[in-house]
Amino acid sequence: MVSKIKALLEGLKQLKAKQIMFLFSGIRAIIIPSFLYALNSTLPILFDMPIRKASIFIIFFFILFGIGYFLERFWVAFLIKFAYEKKPNIMKTFSYAEKTIGNFVISSFLFISLASLSFLASQILTIMELGIFFIVELIVLTKLLLYEYAIVIEEKDILESFRRSWKLTENNFLNTLTLKLFFATLLFGILALQSYIVSASQYAINFYLTVFLLLWLLTPWEICSFVSFFEQLKNKRK
Repeated sequence: MVSKIKALLEGLKQLKAKQIMFLFSGIRAIIIPSFLYALNSTLPILFDMPIRKASIFIIFFFILFGIGYFLERFWVAFLIKFAYEKKPNIMKTFSYAEKTIGNFVISSFLFISLASLSFLASQILTIMELGIFFIVELIVLTKLLLYEYAIVIEEKDILESFRRSWKLTENNFLNTLTLKLFFATLLFGILALQSYIVSASQYAINFYLTVFLLLWLLTPWEICSFVSFFEQLKNKRK
């Protein structure tokens, strides 16, 4: 029987044995709050720039975003492989992440694009239609959630990784969703709590610092837990 509690506990056990994952998670955790800070700092002044200068700035910003996105995806692939191996070797894991990064980046872009459809739908659908659309999209995204692990652990290509995730989550939709929601609730719950505790004058810097700390500490546990969960689903289908 597949158990999300077992996955969480096994994730903690694996993390205890592989504490060096926090080092690599810290490198990855720097990227996201840095991008959020850059975006928040530059958008207000962008509208005051001349069109030509603003266009150049936007192009430069998107280039940096692409580099940051690539690096963030690389470290996630690295951490998944590192968590999966019984006796991981840093250099071999690094090389493996380099080998799979192409499929990893493209599949992640497709997944994010699919998730972004709800924003576009909100502009054209009624509230009732949007509610139905959101439910369908939530089901589809949850069914595809394990694509990253299929790519890294089973060396699947882009389309195969989505098919594999869909197949593995069969009859385990709620387990997959609740496991993901557990970590999402920790992340956004603490950020929401911070907004009530921290004064407005100190909120900005504390927000970026909190995002960094949460990503640094939670990502290794989440990845180790999902690796365990992925293995449970694989063994169940044997």
